[in-house]
Amino acid sequence: MNRALGDGLVLRTAAPEDLPAILEHILAVHDEGAVRLTESIYKRMADFKLDDSFIVVDSKNGKVISHVLLLPVTWVIDGAEISAAQMEVVGTRTEYRNRGLIRELNAAYEKRALQRNSLIWVIAGIPFFYKMFGYEYAASLGGGLIVASQLIPDLKDSESEPVGIVRVNKKNLDRFLRYRGRHAPTHTIYRKLGTIEYDYLDYGNVALDCYTYNFFIVKEVDAIVGSFSLRCDEGVLNLAELRLDNPQHTTSVLRQVSTIATGLGEACIRVLPPDQEAVREVVMATARNHFPKPYAWYVKIPSVASFLETMGPVLSKRLKGTEYGSLTGSLIISSYGDSYSLRFENGAFQEVTEGKDAGAARYDVALSPNSLTRLIMGYETLDELQLHEPDVFCKASAKPIIRLLFPRVRANIEPEY
Repeated sequence: MNRALGDGLVLRTAAPEDLPAILEHILAVHDEGAVRLTESIYKRMADFKLDDSFIVVDSKNGKVISHVLLLPVTWVIDGAEISAAQMEVVGTRTEYRNRGLIRELNAAYEKRALQRNSLIWVIAGIPFFYKMFGYEYAASLGGGLIVASQLIPDLKDSESEPVGIVRVNKKNLDRFLRYRGRHAPTHTIYRKLGTIEYDYLDYGNVALDCYTYNFFIVKEVDAIVGSFSLRCDEGVLNLAELRLDNPQHTTSVLRQVSTIATGLGEACIRVLPPDQEAVREVVMATARNHFPKPYAWYVKIPSVASFLETMGPVLSKRLKGTEYGSLTGSLIISSYGDSYSLRFENGAFQEVTEGKDAGAARYDVALSPNSLTRLIMGYETLDELQLHEPDVFCKASAKPIIRLLFPRVRANIEPEY
């Protein structure tokens, strides 16, 4: 891509020789930490391509004045792997803003996302802004709870830590990934993590001025009994994706992470909501507070039909063992323009057929496109939507099925991977 925008501005895909100018732009618009993350993506991420990066250059001075890149990632939604295009490191130099450059970059980005066959497009963006581009809040983000080190119980003199923490490296990476895979939560959205992601995320020790991630395994003697990640953000040390075979080890992990935080200069610990309820309860009891309401990821689903097809095995699993476990027939969802007919046979999802809305007599549930995104992503249930969305309708006979097929799904996904 190479397109003139007027006044000497050119929108194009990035070239290898552009990287110094891109990093200089990132430093001017963001910060030093974002520079390190961006450089790591460009240089270290194996499946990142320059066709995934778009820049606007001022030909009068050669400066990169606006930038966006597409990060290819995989979200796992209740066990189904969903290919995602994640918009990252978006920004325009202050003196060039309010010229519609982000709109131009977004159009190029979405064309590339379609070429990559990404089932969902996601961004952890600034409040409201990306709704103008058709995105909808559809997965929780953040909501971490600060745990003051003074509130974490000290280890008694006669005791030793019941578990230890070991940073993941190349030698133990496979063991860490196997443990993480075996203990993947259900009814949860999380990010798939593999060697590619590890290679570009763990590019140094966690520090207050960069986005690097460090991953850890929790060990009891030689057995792995837990895992988590650490990353600094906004002057605090984020503890994320904490999973433990024994929730009673939560306090021990908090003590050891607190020591790391102290080494960073008295940084606070912020614990992102763990998947395990028992672990969450220990964290809240320690902090003497509750997890705050999280923000949300923006999500755009370019093809609802393709997304539902991919989620088909999950839909079958959600019906299994219920009174609708032998459901045979079609369920028609209207988005007031398009319709999606989901066909089941003996409780097993068969196919989805996309068509045009044929009116009130022909659907089982009807809701706006934005509400549909929130429903099928598990961000809000049918009943929650009906509390505040007057355009959400559902036949009484279909309500129990919709509740089973599209339950609320917990999500807490770290931004950079």
